[in-house]
Amino acid sequence: MKNKIRKEIIKRREDLSREEVLRKSKIISEEVIEDGAYKKTENILIYIDFKGEVCTKFIIEDALKRGKNIFIPKIKEGEMVFYKFEGYDELESGYFGISEPKEDGELFDGNCEFIVITPAVAFDKANNRIGFGKGFYDRFFKRVNPVKKIGVCYDFQMVESCFSDKNDERVDVVYVG
Repeated sequence: MKNKIRKEIIKRREDLSREEVLRKSKIISEEVIEDGAYKKTENILIYIDFKGEVCTKFIIEDALKRGKNIFIPKIKEGEMVFYKFEGYDELESGYFGISEPKEDGELFDGNCEFIVITPAVAFDKANNRIGFGKGFYDRFFKRVNPVKKIGVCYDFQMVESCFSDKNDERVDVVYVG
């Protein structure tokens, strides 16, 4: 069932125009920026959007203006780690063609308060998520203890059930646009 949901939603997401992505992403970003945990924390772990995902540039721009530390995921030896964001020009094509930081930057060690802005193929009303099926975020969440895990998605990415299992980690809140 998860694979069927993935296929349908990824197709819908890829059919969005760039204008729709930016319009919806701006709405979602404004909600994230108003979140109390976002306002309080100095450390934001956030993905670089890929193939129609909720665009994160608005959140990244806001975090930079506020002087927050931003960390971007990289897949290294089959696990997800985060490096400090030093600018879009410091990113390179990585796992599955996704923009990732170079390895010469500052590695996030988790010894601070932080929040994680989390993508997904789909979320449900219980804040369960369906990712791409590799478990990177699930395993990362089992290793760390963020102040808050914030999911972001478009309205059509909200489903009745994500059919979660014991390996799946839910987020604390989902902002939808």
